[in-house]
Amino acid sequence: MEYVPCRYLDYEPHYDAELRTAAPDFPHVRYWHRTKVPFEGAPRNVQFCRKRGRIAGIFQCYTGELECYEPVENEGAGGEHQCQK
Repeated sequence: MEYVPCRYLDYEPHYDAELRTAAPDFPHVRYWHRTKVPFEGAPRNVQFCRKRGRIAGIFQCYTGELECYEPVENEGAGGEHQCQK
């Protein structure tokens, strides 16, 4: 399976979270790791979407599982924008 980021993913550094990669298995997949969560049991590894807000998962915004998914046109652009179902 190919992992292409959605164009709506938000990697701007304005979240209280650390940007990480899913290396070594998926080094080009980026996600946010939240050290502080709003409530007990809230997901720590998430995506932030310019269209839908927080996505409680990592890979949905790379696989096309979400109906809002629009793959980046230029994968070499680093996935500046991403989103998925």
